[in-house]
Amino acid sequence: MVRPSDRVFTISNALTLFRVFLTIPLIWMLETGQLPYAFGLIVVAVISDFLDGYLARHIHEVTNIGKMLDPIADKFILLGVMIFLIMDPERRFPLYFLLLRATKPWPQCAWSWCGGQPSTSPVTSPIFKSTTEPPTR
Repeated sequence: MVRPSDRVFTISNALTLFRVFLTIPLIWMLETGQLPYAFGLIVVAVISDFLDGYLARHIHEVTNIGKMLDPIADKFILLGVMIFLIMDPERRFPLYFLLLRATKPWPQCAWSWCGGQPSTSPVTSPIFKSTTEPPTR
């Protein structure tokens, strides 16, 4: 297993930030009705998500900031598209999809960054346990 570093400027982190900024043209293309291009941007986002994880593991660029930003970038695109679909009166996308997404504890990256595993809930994360020892990694 590769130990995370404190570096910030890596290829993997650049791909993650690229994915965050990809949300803006994606929403614009949805707004202007350019659905094939919007679909293409979603494909680019999926490929960049795969590539940043692959590169981080295989060229030893796993960073703490990357472990935190990657899930946030995913949620940025997902919630951006969902909010657009809900706010667009022509599509009549059900609001409860956003509510279902909002009730899921999606900032798991913050808990994993504090010592828990990405799949742990905030209640079972080591940061919330009352122990005198720091969480193990």
